[in-house]
Amino acid sequence: MSHSYSRIGLILLSKVGGILATLIFLPEYQRLLGDKLFGLVAIILSVQAFALVVDFGFSTLVNRAASVKSKAEGHHYWSSVQKLLFFLYVLILFIVIIISHYLSWNYKITVPVVLLIYLLVSHNISSFYLLGKEEITLSSLSLLASAFFRSIGGVIGILYFSGVEGFIFGQLIATFFVWLWVNIKIYQQVAVKIQYKSEYINILGHSKVLMFVGVAGAAVLQFDKFIIGYFISLETVSAYFLAMTLCSVPLAIFGTPIFQYFQPLITKAYHSRDIRKVVTLSKLFNYCLVCIFMGCIIGYHLFSEWFIFVWLGSTETAVQVKEYSDLMIYAYLVAMFGYWGFMLMNAYEDYRFQSIMSISLSVIVISLVVYFSINQEVWSIIYLYITYHSLSMLIGNIRGINIVKKLKG
Repeated sequence: MSHSYSRIGLILLSKVGGILATLIFLPEYQRLLGDKLFGLVAIILSVQAFALVVDFGFSTLVNRAASVKSKAEGHHYWSSVQKLLFFLYVLILFIVIIISHYLSWNYKITVPVVLLIYLLVSHNISSFYLLGKEEITLSSLSLLASAFFRSIGGVIGILYFSGVEGFIFGQLIATFFVWLWVNIKIYQQVAVKIQYKSEYINILGHSKVLMFVGVAGAAVLQFDKFIIGYFISLETVSAYFLAMTLCSVPLAIFGTPIFQYFQPLITKAYHSRDIRKVVTLSKLFNYCLVCIFMGCIIGYHLFSEWFIFVWLGSTETAVQVKEYSDLMIYAYLVAMFGYWGFMLMNAYEDYRFQSIMSISLSVIVISLVVYFSINQEVWSIIYLYITYHSLSMLIGNIRGINIVKKLKG
């Protein structure tokens, strides 16, 4: 039991460190760049977050392969995915260069952003591979190092180079060294190289549906910043993004690590047809979520006002962030309760249902975000996201219950 607690603790450490880096450095970016350029940085950070979710489904596939395959087979699968990812991003870079040429976009921003996103996605896939292998220490430390060094690199880039271009360049250099270190560590773990048949077609076949799920999920959670920035203003994006970042803290620190810890365990129990273990793990997981929910609600109402004004100072932006956060926090807390259904669907490989649900909800939500943005209704967008997370949680958990019933039958 103590070993399990230590493993959860390491995952929490990486998430807490990442969130601390974000909370510490975002106000510094805003101070150095001003609200308008910080709004552009917020959009770039949203592109990063979008790409991490839209990883062609590779992180889910690698995590599952590492959980159920032998050490050598899992390593080969990870290596195949990384090679495939590289070729896909070469294609993406080529497309971005062509678009930048015809739309007169700044190459000093677009090209480094693509390179940075590739390194972040590749590293994230590696961290899921390590989690699947239960190499939690290396996974957690690499994520922690990436968050802090990337944030520090962004500040150094702004200070010693020029504005947004410097921010991207600083993050790119820092991310590269962490990515290189992790890849060296993983390659050192397999002493004997075994030749397997190419799995590229197999990987693409499995990732196709997951990619649609990723695109839909990432679009609904990240495109709101683009849309608000285009139809309302970059200054509005600044306050909205800061509120969103603050409210996502409970999900990132508590919800996601618990999900990452339980996902391989439930997957293994499901594939061994151990219904009792699946039910026991599910009860424990949901009990953890209830405790997190209650603690976060109490903590937010006791300390949020004090924290926001310490974090951002007594500014007009801070007041706006507090107002948005008071409502937005419920969207993210409700989202945590949707994790259980998605864990069961991943274990069952129910990717088709995930894609249909995600795409349907995303199309509706993004359409309404555009409508509300055109009418300058930011508050309606926040209420919309509470509704979205509630529906997603309800539908996903009903599907999870049906999967457990099938296992019993």
